Amino acid sequence: MKYFNTLIFIGILGVLLPSCRTSAGQSSGDSIVSIAKKHLNSDTVERKDNTSKSYSLFYFNDKYITKYIVIRISDSKVVYEGSVRGTVYWVSDTEIKQFAVPEIVRPNEDISRFVKVIDVTNINLDH
Repeated sequence: MKYFNTLIFIGILGVLLPSCRTSAGQSSGDSIVSIAKKHLNSDTVERKDNTSKSYSLFYFNDKYITKYIVIRISDSKVVYEGSVRGTVYWVSDTEIKQFAVPEIVRPNEDISRFVKVIDVTNINLDH
């Protein structure tokens, strides 16, 4: 009987402990979303995590402008913020690409001047 009670206790712990970890992770994710909403001054934001899930890119479209921030997940710190009349997305685990939609494109114009690649691990960027 003693072993039976021990097995029941271990079974209950096995069921309860994973659910505790899940809700802690969800509340952490929810707090990052709250930080993004507050920082971007928007009730609706889109979230894209990098491959290793160490940074999150949050953005929203305000008319023709995309406003965005990058948050380091480990400490919930905003490491980069910007806005662009265009799009922004992850191109590697630590880099985002900002593409500004040109108002006028001239024939044979090099569109690379409308593209900016930003390394989010370098928090001393001029932007």
